[in-house]
Amino acid sequence: MKNLAKKNVLNLIIVCCLISVSASAAPYKPRIITDVATVEYTKEDLRLDDRSVDLSISYQASSNQIINNLYISYSPDYIRSFIRSSWLVMKDYLRSQNIPTNDCRDNYNINMFVMNNDILFDPARYDSYFKKPHNKSWGAYGFYDSTLERERDSAILVTDVNAYQNNITMSHELGHYWWDRLCLGRHWTGSPENFARSFHSYYESRELRK
Repeated sequence: MKNLAKKNVLNLIIVCCLISVSASAAPYKPRIITDVATVEYTKEDLRLDDRSVDLSISYQASSNQIINNLYISYSPDYIRSFIRSSWLVMKDYLRSQNIPTNDCRDNYNINMFVMNNDILFDPARYDSYFKKPHNKSWGAYGFYDSTLERERDSAILVTDVNAYQNNITMSHELGHYWWDRLCLGRHWTGSPENFARSFHSYYESRELRK
């Protein structure tokens, strides 16, 4: 009995260790930034008004320290608040288009990474994402990756430009996220990019020009 009890205790310890490792697993990085050092600041279940988002926020790092200006520009509070408020605008937008707001992938997360300009403005990083050659001066204020190789992951990359542009970038990239999570391709005749642009224009006209 003692040996059995010891074995059960050992099994329990192993299980607890496995749970601990799983819970602290690093957020999944898209291939565009696998070479960039980042630090995860928070991982949480972000409550919206009628659902939640499994959210991870990471920042580019130097010597294992978060780059301070990135944290200031895209603070966790700003990101949380923007996701919550923009979701309300998204629901209004979808209803104006007679599109339902039902989840079809309610466990689809967001791994958000805040990067320096030189990362997102580097055109070579995007080569593997384009089937055709693209303009070598091309760069981005934000980037969305649906990480097709990972069923329940998505990634949003952003960089600091200015407060106004950061809001536009966030609304655009979240448009891509909700496109995937709500399976909006079933209801929208255009492309995901067309939808994201349409939504960020709607967001801009409604929220940023008050």
